[in-house]
Amino acid sequence: MSQSWHLQIIWQTGKLFIDRAKSGVEALQTQRVFVSDFIYEMDLAYAAADLVVSRAGALSVSELCLAAKPSILVPLPTAAEDHQTQNAMALVNTNAAWIVKDVESREKLIDKVIELAENQQVMSQLSKNIHQLGKPNAGQEIAAEVLKLV
Repeated sequence: MSQSWHLQIIWQTGKLFIDRAKSGVEALQTQRVFVSDFIYEMDLAYAAADLVVSRAGALSVSELCLAAKPSILVPLPTAAEDHQTQNAMALVNTNAAWIVKDVESREKLIDKVIELAENQQVMSQLSKNIHQLGKPNAGQEIAAEVLKLV
């Protein structure tokens, strides 16, 4: 990573990890990491992000598609029927996201973030590809189908 370039991080931890995350960030003595247990205005976080590291739940994947954000997905290994890995692989297989397995995240995730952040061409391609998977009118389409059935 070039010496003049720095990452800023918005980190949503969940309630179980907020205290530990805040302690870790305080120890770093940096202003470049914002830590919160929950982000209420996710649209603003996506707008601020150049790239996103996320679990791969259906809602998160849908939001990433609509936000057209290059992403590294870390599927939750305990998700029912490993559906988050399936969600992630649907994007990976269309060159719309990268994946890092949860069990490998301590060793590989930071390097992958830096690798992606330093490659604007790959970020642009991921952004383009993930955006093509978005369904901005999904709500209206589902409602129309329901009305047809009624």
